[in-house]
Amino acid sequence: MTLGFAIIDCWSGSPNAAIWHVSRVTQSEADKTNAVLLRKDSDNDFDKKVEALTHSRILLCTEGSDIAELALASEVTNVRFLFNFIKIAEDLQERIIRAVDDYAARTNNKTLIRPDIAVPNIEVDMKSTKSAIKRALLLADATCKVWTFWLRIERERVRRTVQPGTGITPWIMPPELNQHSVAALPDFSTAKIRQLKEKADA
Repeated sequence: MTLGFAIIDCWSGSPNAAIWHVSRVTQSEADKTNAVLLRKDSDNDFDKKVEALTHSRILLCTEGSDIAELALASEVTNVRFLFNFIKIAEDLQERIIRAVDDYAARTNNKTLIRPDIAVPNIEVDMKSTKSAIKRALLLADATCKVWTFWLRIERERVRRTVQPGTGITPWIMPPELNQHSVAALPDFSTAKIRQLKEKADA
């Protein structure tokens, strides 16, 4: 089970390693839930703490981080992963809109509202600060925006699976989009993360 994201900053030559956690806090919102600053040169439990803090999470590192010697619990990627995540969410929203339009055409219903969740701006300037915890915070904020974007689109999908009052389902959503609960994340298995990372690095 994926607990969320761990955002890592560990620049070469810096004694500090910062880790922010981003978690789902409501049905349709993600937020920062924990921050830890570790000293690479003086913490005897550094490796154990890094492994524990990154366990069962999708790992994103800041630009310029040197993660080669970190005891990370899973595959690690970077901010470019978030742009792929946005594209996955946008594709879902477009599928929902097509389903709404198809249903409106079939039923001659002219009152249906299309979902219109705005794409977040996640441009991150890592050179704006020399602080490890602040660099990780910048990427954590971007991660919160993207994950919340996904969750809100998913909520729009779920709202259109069961007809209010009658309980009829499927309703507006076709069978392939008719799951009745919000999916916390898309398919972000280890293999899928590796595939997206390779796509981002190409």
